[in-house]
Amino acid sequence: MPRVTELEVQAIVDTERDPTPFIDVASLIVDENLLSKGLTAARLTQIELYLAAHFTTVTEERGSLTSSEGGDAKDTYFTRELGKGLAMTWYG
Repeated sequence: MPRVTELEVQAIVDTERDPTPFIDVASLIVDENLLSKGLTAARLTQIELYLAAHFTTVTEERGSLTSSEGGDAKDTYFTRELGKGLAMTWYG
């Protein structure tokens, strides 16, 4: 059973996408790989939350804003680099 809710993921990820499938995957990963490692419930919840946020973000078409300049209105967005694993998003 997931430790986090859709609202908790959406509170940290700017998305209108339903994070439920990503929460389910994050919960499965935490349960199968970390549950028996002696981590606190609070730590497992945080790991699940940020994994779900990572998976949600990876599916977005656009990258997240990394910098913004007022002069000449320049915005820079993070772009995904395949093979970076968890380093592909702010949440990984």
